Amino acid sequence: MPLHAFIFRPSLWLGEGKITFGASPQFLKFYTKWEIEEKQAGVIKATQTIEMHGIEEQLVNALTLSDIQKNSFKIVLESNVAGRTEGKGLCDGRTIAWEFRGDSSFEGFEVYE
Repeated sequence: MPLHAFIFRPSLWLGEGKITFGASPQFLKFYTKWEIEEKQAGVIKATQTIEMHGIEEQLVNALTLSDIQKNSFKIVLESNVAGRTEGKGLCDGRTIAWEFRGDSSFEGFEVYE
């Protein structure tokens, strides 16, 4: 099991940061709320709600983590915007990150420190 409490243990997490999209070099300030469910049968389910500065509509993502190892995991993202896409996650003592690549409708990565 990874060392981090964030996303790997049931809880409610609040965060903020900056986000950018491939179509624009501008950064947008965002706020996020994570609701992490209890791990069941080796799978962690999470709901991520995102609010971006200047955009009224909230984005809600459903994430599923599986094949959880000390430094890696599989992740599935489902949302109205991105559809369903699969990716790979990595973690170390300070960072959790994942990347979605190779899907024609959605690619991207997230890094949390």
